[in-house]
Amino acid sequence: MSDFFSMVQKLNAISQNEEVSVTPSPETTVKRKEIAETATLLNKFNAISAKNPYQPIVVETEEAEVDETMQDRFAKFLKAERTAGTEVEEMKSMIDEGTAEYEYADRAFSKIAETINTLEQMVRRYCTLPFEFVCFTEDPTGLNNTVKVMPIPQSYGVNGWWHKPLLFNPSLPLEDPQGTILYIDLDVIVFRSIDKLLTYKPNEFCVIRDFNRCNNPKWNRFNSSVVRWNIGQHPQIYRDFIKNPSAPVRRFHGDQDWLYAQVKRDFNFWPDEWVMSYKWEMRGKPPMVRNKDGVKDFISPGVPKIHPQTSIAVFHGDPQPKTCQDPWCKENWK
Repeated sequence: MSDFFSMVQKLNAISQNEEVSVTPSPETTVKRKEIAETATLLNKFNAISAKNPYQPIVVETEEAEVDETMQDRFAKFLKAERTAGTEVEEMKSMIDEGTAEYEYADRAFSKIAETINTLEQMVRRYCTLPFEFVCFTEDPTGLNNTVKVMPIPQSYGVNGWWHKPLLFNPSLPLEDPQGTILYIDLDVIVFRSIDKLLTYKPNEFCVIRDFNRCNNPKWNRFNSSVVRWNIGQHPQIYRDFIKNPSAPVRRFHGDQDWLYAQVKRDFNFWPDEWVMSYKWEMRGKPPMVRNKDGVKDFISPGVPKIHPQTSIAVFHGDPQPKTCQDPWCKENWK
C-alpha cells in the first residue's frame, strides 16, 4: 500500500469522523503531523469548492466516459506533489495562495472596469508605438471611451484563464488582421517603457519564462501573464482547443501549460529582467506584515529589488497591485 493511498484513507476517515487502522508502507511512515496538516489542506480546498461550485467534467475517451470531481483533482494534486518530493508545508502554502487568488477575484469582480481602465492608462503612459487597446468583455459598463470593447469569443463552456486560447483564433475581428497582439493580464503594474516587448525579435512568439526560474535557473516553462504573437500565428492553439475544450482543461493545470505544449519549440523568452514577479523576485518572498487588527498591509519589509530593465511587475496571489503600499506601486497604479 502506497504512502499516498494511506494518506487518502486517513483523510477520508478524518472528513467522516471515523476511525481507521492503516498499515503504512514498509518504506516510510506517514507522520501524524503531516496527516493533520494535509487534513487542513483538504478543509481549505473544500472551502474554496463551496465558494466556487465546480461542475464535474465529462470527457469522452475511447474506453469510457470519465467523470472527474473536484475531490479527484485534489487527490491527483496531492499525489503529484508528494511524488515530486514537495513537503506538506509547501503544499499548504500553495493552497493558501490559491485561496487568496480566489478571494481577490471575488472582491475585484465588481470593480473590474476600474482595473481595466487603470491598465489602459499605464499602457498609454509607457508605450510610444501606435496601438489599439482592446478589451473582450460582455459588460462594458464603466470602461473608458478609449477602450475598444469587443464581445468575448464563443466561450465553449470554459471559464477564467481558459478563455486565453480563444484569442489565438486567426479570424478575430480586429482592426489590423495582420497585426501584433500583446496580451497583458490585469494583475500587473506597468512602470517603464514596454516598447521593447513589441519590438523584440519581430514576428516571433514571445512569452515570459515562468517565475519558478527563481528556484530553478534551468526552468523553461511559460508564464502567460504577458504574451506577444502575430495574428494567425500558432492557430493550432485555438483549433485544437475547440475540438474538445474539456480535455485540456482536465489535463493541464492552466492555459499557459496548454500554450507551452502547443507551440513546442517555436517561441522565444523575453529577457527575464523585463517582466518580473513582484512577490517572488522583487520582494524575495518576505513574510506579509499585519496591522494591529490582523489585516495584511502588504508593505515590503525592505526596498524591493527593482532591476533597471524591468518594465512590468506581475502580482500573482497577494499582494495585488491596488493593495500594495510601496510608493512606486501607488505612483503607477492610477
